[in-house]
Amino acid sequence: MRSLLCLMTLTLMAGVGMESRVFAQDAAQVDNKRAASSANDEGERLRKRGTAESLRKAVVKYEEALSLWRSGKDQAGEAETLTSAAQVYNSLGDKQRALDYFQLAVSLWKSLGDEKGQAKAISGVVEVYYALGDHRQALEYLNQALFLQQSLKDPGGEATTLKDIGVIHFALGDPQKALQYYQQALPMLRAAGDRGGEASALNNIGAAFRVMGEPQLALAYYKQALALQRAVGASRGTALMLTNIGALYYRLGDAQQALDYYDQALPLRREAGDRAGQAITLTNMGAAHISLGDPQRALEYLGQALSLAQGGQSHPEEAQALTVLAAASSTLGNKQQAIEYLHRALALWRAIGERQGESSALIRMGRVYREQGSPRLALKYLEEALQLARDSGDTGSEAVALADLARVEHDLGDLDRALNRIETALDLVETLRARIRVADLRVSFLASRYSDYEFYIDLLMRLHERQPSAGYDALAFEASERARGRNLLEVISAARADIRQGVDPPSLERQRSLQRQINAKERLRMQLAGGNQIEKSAEVERELRALLAEYQEAQAQMLIHSPRYAALTDPAPLKLKEIQRRSLDRDTLLLEYALGEERSFLWAVTPTSLRAYTLPRRAEIEAAALRAYGRMTRSNQRRYRVSSEKAAAELSRMTLGPVAAELAQKRLVIVSDGALQYVPFGALPNPDAAGAGAARRRPLIVDHEVVSLPSASVLATMRREMGERRPATRTVAVFSDPVFQPDDPRVKRAGLNGGKTNGDESKAESDLVRSAGETGLTSFERLIHTRKEAEAIVALTPPEQGFKALDFAASRATVMNAGLDQYRIVHFATHGLLNSRRPELSGIVLSLVDEEGRSQEGFLRAHEIYNLKLNAELVVLSACSTALGKEIKGEGLAGLTRGFMYAGTPRVIASLWNVRDEATAELMKRLYRNMLTGKLSPAVAIREAQVSMWREPRWAAPYYWAGFTLQGEWK
Repeated sequence: MRSLLCLMTLTLMAGVGMESRVFAQDAAQVDNKRAASSANDEGERLRKRGTAESLRKAVVKYEEALSLWRSGKDQAGEAETLTSAAQVYNSLGDKQRALDYFQLAVSLWKSLGDEKGQAKAISGVVEVYYALGDHRQALEYLNQALFLQQSLKDPGGEATTLKDIGVIHFALGDPQKALQYYQQALPMLRAAGDRGGEASALNNIGAAFRVMGEPQLALAYYKQALALQRAVGASRGTALMLTNIGALYYRLGDAQQALDYYDQALPLRREAGDRAGQAITLTNMGAAHISLGDPQRALEYLGQALSLAQGGQSHPEEAQALTVLAAASSTLGNKQQAIEYLHRALALWRAIGERQGESSALIRMGRVYREQGSPRLALKYLEEALQLARDSGDTGSEAVALADLARVEHDLGDLDRALNRIETALDLVETLRARIRVADLRVSFLASRYSDYEFYIDLLMRLHERQPSAGYDALAFEASERARGRNLLEVISAARADIRQGVDPPSLERQRSLQRQINAKERLRMQLAGGNQIEKSAEVERELRALLAEYQEAQAQMLIHSPRYAALTDPAPLKLKEIQRRSLDRDTLLLEYALGEERSFLWAVTPTSLRAYTLPRRAEIEAAALRAYGRMTRSNQRRYRVSSEKAAAELSRMTLGPVAAELAQKRLVIVSDGALQYVPFGALPNPDAAGAGAARRRPLIVDHEVVSLPSASVLATMRREMGERRPATRTVAVFSDPVFQPDDPRVKRAGLNGGKTNGDESKAESDLVRSAGETGLTSFERLIHTRKEAEAIVALTPPEQGFKALDFAASRATVMNAGLDQYRIVHFATHGLLNSRRPELSGIVLSLVDEEGRSQEGFLRAHEIYNLKLNAELVVLSACSTALGKEIKGEGLAGLTRGFMYAGTPRVIASLWNVRDEATAELMKRLYRNMLTGKLSPAVAIREAQVSMWREPRWAAPYYWAGFTLQGEWK
């Protein structure tokens, strides 16, 4: 008994010791949990800051928390921290560790029966597999997540998973299926109030439409996504969407606009520590610089991109950087290096299963092998690329692959197969172009594919040489028409429809507001142009481009919602027979030029015949054209006379020599190309070398009317659209001798500040002076002779038939409110401003100050001219360089002339260079005398005026009279 009692006592005493140890363990666990929770909370705080440094610090805290959770055997805490830590490792580019942590978290949540936590961790697994390019594994986990979210009745999570499934199908080359998932997810995300998810879905819908060949829809969805993401305030998502918009602009041929978006995206991605995102944006910047002709600079961006992608184990980004690096290397002549890059890229694309990327690398590989002289290898890679593009529904890549295949088939001597390929490619290009509603993007897109039209023309001409009677020369001419002046053709067709009718007032007000903002921003840009504020100037330039893009998009939206525009169909360029019937007469010879890399072509067309001629390559013709232009613009100086005549004769022999026998005494209608657009053909001498010396120096204008056209189809369209309108009831409106500067004697000295200029007035003056650079003027002094010019013109008109706005009345406000649709002729005698980079900002300078010397808006910009409503038969721009503009492949010189044609006039007289005030006044006096007194047509009247000046020794040099050309209708 005593011994049992002792045993019991010992046992009891042992129990007390054990209990105290248990209490101590419980306390330690509580402390561990508290410390783990604290470390985890600190990690969360650091993670939310989002910078690279804070993310690295967050990892340290998460690892500390994990150790504590594990020692305390707290699986729920461990699973939560594993999920958070994995997200940070993923952001820092450590994909493998992120994957390991996410998968551990999935297992822990599953063992705990926590479906919500499991779904969250699975989404992380998916994200990493996607980044690593293992799309099949990602899709498997997503299907698990979708099942969990449906069982949890979590519509927000279900919507996110649907969106992610769409992303995987997109990566696997099925944009149509991807779009179906995105469109299921979008209303669910909106209902859940998930604005970030909604922005992501909108972005993905845009990406699907881009690949499916709907660029306008893609842009609209991208812009919606960007606006929503900015409102949410997530810089990472904002950077993604900015990059996507830039990439779309790049695909549409506007590399500069693309760079503007990339420049906004890159700092956001750096701030977020997003290595993979930085690599994508830097790669895209490299591609844009290649497109802009600066492959050396592209290499700098691409080197950074590759380093980031490799360091972060981001295989898709590495593959993309390698593909574009190959393009830069090839452009710089390093073909073997390009091939090595492409083999590495292809291996990565194939391992990832990214079919669009693989197709892009295959196209580039085919192109490099063709350039190396290995057409069989090129054919192999391009056939693979074509099949991939077709399988994934990528219309743009399909068109590119087909065009490259056509070139290879040509090299192999199979011209018929090459013809089939290039015609299919161009049909796809036309389909894509028809889906773009922003006019500038239509133009830039077609310009980016212009080399395909050049190849097509050359190919048809080679077939013509093989089979002269098969009609390939006519097809080549029609291809030339198909490639040029398309935007002008369409806007002229739309102009008469008055598409603004029926458009809601807010849309019209938005356009007017944007116009005002553009004008204000352009004034600021000009102010800064002459100073040293390089950074500020660049910023304003970017803002201006963004405003212009927004204005174009606003116009596109107006078109989409215009009942009248919806009834219009895009006019097609005319066939040869239609041009001969509708545009020409027996006294007219159409000369159409198409310049090419290897050789150029000239078609001579009459109502009953077509003859085609082969000319030297583009580089030779353009060099001769620029020499002739340069000499003519300086030939008022005696020492340039001989060299000017020699340069003009050389160009004439080169471009007109083959057709000399057909010129006779016919009217010459010139559809030129490239640098030939700067040359007044009327000033070139007769190309017939058999003539006497004096006859050879005799300019063509003596024996021929010479008219310029952007295309023969444009003329027929103008005749159709303007032929049935009522003639204007009055004769001529003249705007002349504006007041440019506040110190002009016409300003009232007793006015503001006792005659002193204030800041605004100084600004007006500086705007004008600093605009001189690009226009080529050396000063903006008052044009005294324009006043005499205006008075002489109005004196030739009957009473009440002429309108004259001089001095302060020669203002922008007067132009906008003068009822110009009442006048048959509208005449501007003032300075012109040329902006060759942004032709919509070119313009006419009217009065910049009022009677009191106060600054006022005085620039009439090209984008405003488009909105004028004219009924004029003729607009005369008696100002410097008004016939010039931005040279756009296929579209010609886009500037003021096009603006007035769109506004409603079928013919414009404008200048190709800066001409002395006195000489211009003299030419205009003779022109109007011929028109108003002699009753001659504008084409005949300008010719007679120029010939009369040529005959006088004082004015004989082409510098004085040849710069003014008639563009458009000659009848």
